[in-house]
Amino acid sequence: MPGKIYSKDLGINLESGEEKEVFKWFLACVLFGKPIQQNVARLTYFEFVKNGLVSPDKILKAGWEKLVKALDKGHYVRYDYSTADKLLEICRTLKKEYGGVMNLIKSSKDLNDLRKRLEELKGVGPVTSGIFIRDIKMYFNKYKKIKRIFVAVKSSAKIQSLAFEWSKDKRDWPVRWVPNENLHVTLAPPWDEGDIGAVEDKLGGVSREIKPFNLSFERIVYGPRSGRYRLIWAEGGHSPELEELKKIIEKSLGVGGKKRELLPHVTLARFGPESFLKLKNKNLNEKIDWTESVQSFELIESVLLPAGAQYKVLKSFMLGPYE
Repeated sequence: MPGKIYSKDLGINLESGEEKEVFKWFLACVLFGKPIQQNVARLTYFEFVKNGLVSPDKILKAGWEKLVKALDKGHYVRYDYSTADKLLEICRTLKKEYGGVMNLIKSSKDLNDLRKRLEELKGVGPVTSGIFIRDIKMYFNKYKKIKRIFVAVKSSAKIQSLAFEWSKDKRDWPVRWVPNENLHVTLAPPWDEGDIGAVEDKLGGVSREIKPFNLSFERIVYGPRSGRYRLIWAEGGHSPELEELKKIIEKSLGVGGKKRELLPHVTLARFGPESFLKLKNKNLNEKIDWTESVQSFELIESVLLPAGAQYKVLKSFMLGPYE
C-alpha cells in the first residue's frame, strides 16, 4: 500500500503562500484524488508542470485536447477524457467564483468551510478535498493572516531552571516534555485572532491595575484534577492576585471562563492514556518550594510546526504601579 502523498514530495512550497504554489498542490490533489496508481498521478502532475499547466488561466487556454495529451503522456489514460473535462470545469468555476484558489481559502471561515467550498466545485469530492486540506491546514491561519494567541505569565529563567533540574533524571519517562522556553501559567486560553493590535490595546489598559506579586508552587502532580490524567504540572495554592488579573483580562477581552477557584499551574509534560499505563509512578505528588515573581504577563502566539507548537511572545505588559 503506497504512503500518503504530501506537497513537499512534489517540490511544492505551500509555506510561501503564493497562488501558483497553492494551485499546484490543488492540481496534484485533483490528480491523486482518482483511484489510480500514485506513480501514474505523480508522472502526470510533472507532465503538467513541464507544459506550464499550473494555473487556471493556463489550463483554460490550453483547452481539452492539450490536457488530454498531457494526461496521456503521464499514462493517466483510464481517466484522461473525464479528468480533462473536470479540470476545465473546475478552473472555470474557480475563476468565476473566487478568481483563484488563494481567494477561495481566504473566503473560508475555517477548515470545515474550506472543505465545503472545495466540494461545491463540480468534480471535487471528499477524497480530493481531504488530501488538499491535509497539507493546507498547517498554513491556513497564515494565509488568512490570523494568529493563534493566548495570554499567560511566561515562566522566569528561575522557574525554567528548577523545572529542568526536576525533570533531568526523568527524561526517559514516556511523556512529551514541554520545552523550557514554553513554560507558562495560562490566563486566557488560545483563540484565533485577526486584529492583534486591538488585543494589545485592550491588554495595555489592564497591566496598570495589578501590582507585581509572587506565585508559590507547592507540588508536582498529574493533572487535570478531573477526568483522565494527561499532564504533569507544578501546582500552587490559591492566588488572589492571579485570580484578579485573570478576571480583569477576561473582562477586557470580552470573554469569560467558568467561575471556579483558580489554582496556578505550569505544565511540564503531556502524555496520552497509553503512556500513563506505562508510567511506574501512578500517584505523583512531590512537594516543591518554587516561587515565581510575577512582574508582567504576555500575549503569546502559538505557531503550529511539524515538530509541535512553538510559542512566540508578541508583547509583554509590565504590572504596576511599583511601590
